Amino acid sequence: MKILWLDRLIPKFKDAVDKGTLAMVAAVDLFYLNVKMQKLIQQVAEAEGKKLKPNQAVKLRKMGKEITKKAIECVLAGEEQKKPQSVSVKLPLELYERYFGQMDAGAVQEIMEKALEGYFGKKAAGA
Repeated sequence: MKILWLDRLIPKFKDAVDKGTLAMVAAVDLFYLNVKMQKLIQQVAEAEGKKLKPNQAVKLRKMGKEITKKAIECVLAGEEQKKPQSVSVKLPLELYERYFGQMDAGAVQEIMEKALEGYFGKKAAGA
């Protein structure tokens, strides 16, 4: 008997579950992903000749919309993807120019760090 959520899997994943080449636990995580992502995962796994393991399906599900071919290859190879060392934050140009217009990136980062420490330090202390 097929479970209802299996209908949300692409046909190749449904067949793999039926044949026992895709664990039911892995299939549960894959069904949360949209069809486009499922197809990409299936294509990469097939091209690499890899069988998708439950822990890999969990990692791919957690990536959500950030799944790329490279990310899938890394997960299938057992490699950890590097997290970005920094993030970008958008400020209105007027605000940036008012406070940081003549500074280099290092100085801006230092000021932002001190300002955030001051803000969150005061907030944590109840001020």
